[in-house]
Amino acid sequence: HYVLEVISEETNLRRHPRVDLDVALKIQGQTYRTRNVSLYGVLIEGKTPWVSGTRLEILLSVEDGARLNLKGEVVAVREADVALRVRPVTDEDLLLWVHLILGELADSPLHGDFDPLADLFS
Repeated sequence: HYVLEVISEETNLRRHPRVDLDVALKIQGQTYRTRNVSLYGVLIEGKTPWVSGTRLEILLSVEDGARLNLKGEVVAVREADVALRVRPVTDEDLLLWVHLILGELADSPLHGDFDPLADLFS
């Protein structure tokens, strides 16, 4: 519940540790690629037709075949990319999302010792 509560915050939390992750996202019938992800959002490569505040339904496909649904909102549009705040749709999506992010953080030379859930257990 804590993670779901934090993810649903209305502020832009993309400043939290990000990891390089190239995965496919299906949004409005189009395929996009991520540049990096954090527990709270994704950065999408390239131009999109969206403006800040646009709400989107996202299907993320991981290499192992897992697929998870995210609700997203555009929080920044730049020349080379678009930042989305995201929130998993179901409890299963939340578990997959946290598992994906924790796995990437554990493999990251910059964030290998970072624990995004530390506050929950302190």
